[in-house]
Amino acid sequence: MRQWPKVYQTNLPGTRPFKSRVRFQIRLQDFRDSINPLETQVTRVVSWYNNANRLLLKALSNTINKADVSSLWRILISYKNVMKSEEQFGISLVYGAAYFLKGKLDQPSYLTWVEATSQAWHWLNQTRALSERASRLLYEKIMRNKATAVTYRFVGTDNDFTYRSEIIGNNQGTGSLEMADRYMQETAGFIDSIREVEALLVGDIRTAIEDQMTLADSQYNLALAVLVLVLIISPIIILLVRRATNLIHVYAIDLIAKSTDVKKEKRKSDNLVYQLLPRSVAHYLKQSKQVPAEYFESVTIYLSDIVGFTRISSESSPLQVVLLLNTLYKQFDSCIEKYDVYKMETIGDAYMVVSGLPNRNGERHAIEIAEMSLQLLDVVSKFELLHKKGEKLQVRIGVHSGTCVAGVVGTKMPRYCMFGKTITSAHFMESSGMPMKIHISETTYKILVLTGRYNIEFHKRLQVISKYRVQNGQEENMDTYWLMGHVKSTEQPTPSASKHEDEMPAFLQYFADSETTRSQQPKTTTNF
Repeated sequence: MRQWPKVYQTNLPGTRPFKSRVRFQIRLQDFRDSINPLETQVTRVVSWYNNANRLLLKALSNTINKADVSSLWRILISYKNVMKSEEQFGISLVYGAAYFLKGKLDQPSYLTWVEATSQAWHWLNQTRALSERASRLLYEKIMRNKATAVTYRFVGTDNDFTYRSEIIGNNQGTGSLEMADRYMQETAGFIDSIREVEALLVGDIRTAIEDQMTLADSQYNLALAVLVLVLIISPIIILLVRRATNLIHVYAIDLIAKSTDVKKEKRKSDNLVYQLLPRSVAHYLKQSKQVPAEYFESVTIYLSDIVGFTRISSESSPLQVVLLLNTLYKQFDSCIEKYDVYKMETIGDAYMVVSGLPNRNGERHAIEIAEMSLQLLDVVSKFELLHKKGEKLQVRIGVHSGTCVAGVVGTKMPRYCMFGKTITSAHFMESSGMPMKIHISETTYKILVLTGRYNIEFHKRLQVISKYRVQNGQEENMDTYWLMGHVKSTEQPTPSASKHEDEMPAFLQYFADSETTRSQQPKTTTNF
C-alpha cells in the first residue's frame, strides 16, 4: 500500500488507532508496553493483533480490487463463485430437508450441512468483494424475498451474507412438515435468485467478451492501418532522406572547397598587407586596434638614389622609366629578404631600408645594413640599361645610425612612417656621397669598427645641413666615412637572415667577432 489506508473513515469499531501511521505506531507501542506476561490473557493479545491484521488486510484487498485492469476476469471469477455457491446451497438444502423430515441428523451429516452452508455463503461474499456488479445483483435479488425470508438474512458489519438458522442451530429441534416445507420453499427461492444472478452474469460475460473482441478488432485494424501507412511512407521517407543526405554531402564538399579558396585568398591578402606594413603592425590593424607610436633607441637607415636619374628620365619614355625602376628594385627586393631589414618606401628613384625596427635587434642593425649595402652595390655594378646598350647604372648610398620614432599614419591608406633627425641625416649622407660608394656616418662607423671585418676609409668632416640644429643655433659637424668592403684577411660574413641551417646566427657571429676584435686590437686594419 503506497498510502496509509483510510480505515478510520469507515466508522467501524476499533478503527480509531488507524487514523494515521504515526498514531497507529504510537498505539502499537503503548499496547506492547502494557502487556504483562504474568497477568495479560493470551486471548486479549491475540484478539488485538487479529483485529489490526483484519482491517489492514481488508484495506489491502480493496486496494487490489480497485486496480485499473480488465473487468472481464472479475466477471468470470464472480460467475464461477456464484455457481459454487449454488452447488453448496443445493447440498445444504438436501440435508436441511432430511433434518425436518427425520427430526434429527447424525453428526457427519450435520457437519456436512454446516460446511456446505458456510461454503455457500463464503463464495457469495467472495463474489461481492470481487465485483461491484455481482454484489449489486445479489443484493437486489436476495432482498426481493426479504419479507418472507426467516432463514437467511443480512447480519453483521459491511452487510456480509451470514447464515442464521433458528431451527437447526443446535441440532436438537424437532422436525415438522410445515417447517420443512417452509425451509425448502425459502431455500429453493434463494437458489432461484442465485440462478437469476448467474443468468445476468452470463449476459455480462458475453457483453464483456464482445467488447473485448471489438476492442481487439479495432486495435488490430488500427495496427494494420499504421503498418500499411508505414510501408507506403517508408520508401518516400527513405528517398527524401537520401536526397537530403546527398544535398548535404554536396554542400559540405562545396563548403570545404570554398573554405579552401577563402583560406588561399586570405593568405594572399595577408601577404599583400605584410608587404605594405610590418607583420606586428598589420596584426594590430586587423584587430581594429590603434597602433601606438614607438620610440627606437638605435636603428640604421639605408638611403640610395640613382645618379643622373633626371637625365635618364628625360631621354627615356615613361614606360622605359617604369620598366627600369621595376627591374632594378625587384632585384633589390629579392636581395633584402636575406637580411633583418624592413623596406620603408620607394619614392621615385629613392630606395629606403631600415634595420632595427619594428623588431629590435640590438646593435646588429648596422651590420645588417652594411652587408646589404655591399650586396646592392654589387647588383648595381652589374646592372645595364636595357634601352641604352653599354650604359651602366650608378647609385649614391648613404647610411646613418641613430634614434627615431615610428608609427602608423592615416586610416584610409595607412603607412608605417619614421620621424626624427636620423632620417634627415641619412638623406644628407646620401646627397653628399659619391656615385657607387657607400657613405656612412660617424655613429655607424663606431658600430662597424668594433667588428673589425670592414674596410673603412675616412672621407672628411662635414657640416650636416638640416632643420635640426644644436643648442647654439649652429649646424652639427660630423665625421663621415666610406664603406669600401670587407677586410681582405676576413672571410665574407653571411647574412643573418640567411636560411642556411648550418650557418652561425648573426648575433652570435657578432659577439664572436667582437671578442676577436678586442683581443687583437693592435692588428685591426682600418683605412681612412
